[in-house]
Amino acid sequence: MLVIQRLDPDRQVSSLSRLATMTGAWAAYKHGLKRGMDETAAVRFAERVTHRTQPTAPPETLSTWQRSGSWMRLMTMFQNQPNKYYRIMADNFRNWRA
Repeated sequence: MLVIQRLDPDRQVSSLSRLATMTGAWAAYKHGLKRGMDETAAVRFAERVTHRTQPTAPPETLSTWQRSGSWMRLMTMFQNQPNKYYRIMADNFRNWRA
């Protein structure tokens, strides 16, 4: 008899997200080593790359609207990554002008 186990969708998403993050971090780590970094510096480099490229939702990275009431949180759902892209571009523009 064939038994099919139903996996929780949240578990599937978090597992795939973890796999994508680990793969990207590993590639950044290897790139750091190829650039001549020692192991500690390559790990720090991989962490910086992962932090810049992966969606995050700590309170300091959320806009005021995303931290407000439930209605605004509903309207701004899935906006973490576009906001992160905007912050990266704004930081680069600010640093370019300085």
